[in-house]
Amino acid sequence: MNEFTESERNAMRAYLARVEVRLSNMYRVAGTFIGGAGLLVLFPIFFSQAIPGLVGAFGLSNGSLAQSVLLFIPFSFSIGLPLYALYCLLRDLFHFYFVAHSPGFPTDLFNPRFALSGIAFSPDESPRVRKEVTLQEYSSDLIQFILPFGEAQARYCDSAIEGTYGRIIPVERRMEALERQGIIQRQPGSDQLLINTKPPEIQNPNAVLRFNAALGLAGVRDSDLVTEVAKGEASLVRHAIGLRRLVLRYVKAMLMFIVTVLVTFLLMGLVADFPHWSHLVMAIGYSVWSLVTPLAVRLPIRRWIYETSEPRSENVVGHDSQLVAFENIVLVTCSVAGASAILGLAVILSGH
Repeated sequence: MNEFTESERNAMRAYLARVEVRLSNMYRVAGTFIGGAGLLVLFPIFFSQAIPGLVGAFGLSNGSLAQSVLLFIPFSFSIGLPLYALYCLLRDLFHFYFVAHSPGFPTDLFNPRFALSGIAFSPDESPRVRKEVTLQEYSSDLIQFILPFGEAQARYCDSAIEGTYGRIIPVERRMEALERQGIIQRQPGSDQLLINTKPPEIQNPNAVLRFNAALGLAGVRDSDLVTEVAKGEASLVRHAIGLRRLVLRYVKAMLMFIVTVLVTFLLMGLVADFPHWSHLVMAIGYSVWSLVTPLAVRLPIRRWIYETSEPRSENVVGHDSQLVAFENIVLVTCSVAGASAILGLAVILSGH
């Protein structure tokens, strides 16, 4: 183990404090998206009025069956695309908050959990303190405190132990490791464990195992300061990339939703005022929607960000493939919707 001076240790402690502040700010920003950042408030209003307001315009009394079918395609896409954008936003939000692999655990161990793990006291700070803390955990009611839901939580920990063959338990918290550290002693011929405190405490082995499994489920490991600093740097990178995608995804979804709302409510008013021309109005409206929506979705990255770029830049970092895939889906969907709307417009004009 590397020996560090006290000033070097203080520098690592100060950095870890800065990491916690930065991560806290990132999670505060991400927390605004839990409610859809306003989208979930606007969606019920939109769908409660848009669908009833326009569905009646597809009646055959306003035109032929071909016209209704051709116009229903862009109408359904204008409803489906915002829902798909919301789905992508929620998916990115989930990926921001959760991970499938906990650092420090076997790479083939699938343990979906919150991205921020619990933090254990670093043993290289003080091995004696680390041991006393561990003894306090096993000899007090902290075991019951960490398993507050009774048998249901106990079964969850038991299934985690059985399903992973005990690999969910951190290496330093396995029974043989605790015995080597002088934390516990096995009592021959007894189903109890002896915790090496003064005076010694007796604990149920199943409770100890569940406690250890809970630590593993939370991603807790006994890591030295260097490991914690490295994990802090990696966490900042992971969350910065995730937050960038999350914000851009939200802006794209909001712009697309705004365009859709404006066009839809405009069509509702025109259809109500000119019911005999409803198909013609919808054909023109959805042609405009299919043209404007892809442009609005591409604005954040393709235009706004590039406006702030250094003119002398010669190298350009590629776009996020997931965001590009979303843009392409919107482009293809709007192309189909626009073609259907224009074809419907042609059918309408040919019938007059």
